[in-house]
Amino acid sequence: MSQELKPCPFCGGKALPAEVEQIEHSGWVGRIECEECDAVLSHQYSFNSPGKAGTEVIAAWNKRAQHAGEAREPVTVNIHMVKIKTRREIEKTIPRERWGWWKDVSAGQHLVLRDATAADLARCCKREGDMRGPDEFLCELPANGSLVSREALEFCRTVPVYAAPQPAALPEGWKIVPEFPTPGILAAIYRNERDSKRAWRDALAAAPQPSAPMSATPAAGEGEHE
Repeated sequence: MSQELKPCPFCGGKALPAEVEQIEHSGWVGRIECEECDAVLSHQYSFNSPGKAGTEVIAAWNKRAQHAGEAREPVTVNIHMVKIKTRREIEKTIPRERWGWWKDVSAGQHLVLRDATAADLARCCKREGDMRGPDEFLCELPANGSLVSREALEFCRTVPVYAAPQPAALPEGWKIVPEFPTPGILAAIYRNERDSKRAWRDALAAAPQPSAPMSATPAAGEGEHE
């Protein structure tokens, strides 16, 4: 059990090495204790091997919940504004066996493309022996779009598009409230000053819901290249 242990989730102190003990004829449980605050983590059920018990208790100790309101990592999508080479340039710079539909259909034109994926390559017909990967292509925007070889590009401007960060889901029974009470929250408290439980319930009900951005926003000026 050489896995590294994270600091104690309660005090940040150092965790003692995981211990495993047999509690039944064929049952094993793991146990981890904080050296500073004596917090202890142990499973309430047993495992059929000491190795499994140790692995599971370490994974449980190292698990951390995402804090309320903490944004998840935004998803980034690259959009490419390109110009295809002219037919003459394609014929001069690209071997005939690698010509694609773009030579006859889009030569000299401007297109808007996205990154190609392994699924795009598997979906599109590839010539036998062509070992090129997704990073050597771009793809039309639709999910069933056609591939365009990067070597056919005369110009490419890349703009990363960031998805709006989504707030983390709150645990059941919790709610986000503003830092400073609104008039509605104060009124709910004053109306029920003799009943603290009802005052708290009505104050939570009066708390406004936070608003979140809904649209993706491109980062202007980022990722440009020729």
